[in-house]
Amino acid sequence: ANSRKAHYFIDGRSLCGKWLFFGALYDSNDNSPDNCTSCKKAVKKLREREKKPLLKDVAVMKQKQEGE
Repeated sequence: ANSRKAHYFIDGRSLCGKWLFFGALYDSNDNSPDNCTSCKKAVKKLREREKKPLLKDVAVMKQKQEGE
């Protein structure tokens, strides 16, 4: 069956976990009402995580600064 909504995929699996797809993918409108809401939430979390450094990375950076 085909999905009625557009999904976001990483390594062939949709971020909502309900779909698999191994064909050609393309980027489109993030704000479309046709996008899966679960996938949109997951994409938002991933993008927020990419902007923030991990806590262990912050600790390593502080140690390096203290050692200088």
